[in-house]
Amino acid sequence: WLADLFGWALFYDSRFFKSPLSGVVLVDEIEKHLHPRWQRQIIKSLREQFPNIQFIVSSHSPICAGGISDLEEGEGLLYHFPSDLDKPISSIAPPAGWRYDQIITSSAFGLTSARDVTTEEIQTRLRELYEKHGDQVRKTEEFREIMELLESRSVTVAQDEEDRLNRLKLAKELAEVKQLLGRQAQ
Repeated sequence: WLADLFGWALFYDSRFFKSPLSGVVLVDEIEKHLHPRWQRQIIKSLREQFPNIQFIVSSHSPICAGGISDLEEGEGLLYHFPSDLDKPISSIAPPAGWRYDQIITSSAFGLTSARDVTTEEIQTRLRELYEKHGDQVRKTEEFREIMELLESRSVTVAQDEEDRLNRLKLAKELAEVKQLLGRQAQ
């Protein structure tokens, strides 16, 4: 606890040292135990409080990764280290202005969707049906069930432009299916 106390004192009072503190600090999973609000600010705060220290930081948080955009150009670098050791380490441009769902689906994190696994599986099944049956899929019972399921899961916010256009198309088709079913019920 003495080291922790000394660290906090140093953090707020540079009078403890006659010369500026410098060095290299390695931090693994910097987001650990940090509230998302703090995750947003930690990168910039470290840079401001310790300008002569080089931080090498790892993170699995898109919020922390987004924090590199708050630094001046050249003050921070973002890299992706692939799990496949045969692939090269790649440099990634800072995600300035990106939403966290965009960061997590970027090459930095490699997820294909920011949605929950079940919704993603349902959407994948719908795509498979379209690839197999084309527009005729709209006439199937499975299509109707999937559309109702997606509607019940409140899939309303588009992730990107392609997703938005697909949603508009699906909403139109759902309305057509409901209208067709309404006519058949009469």
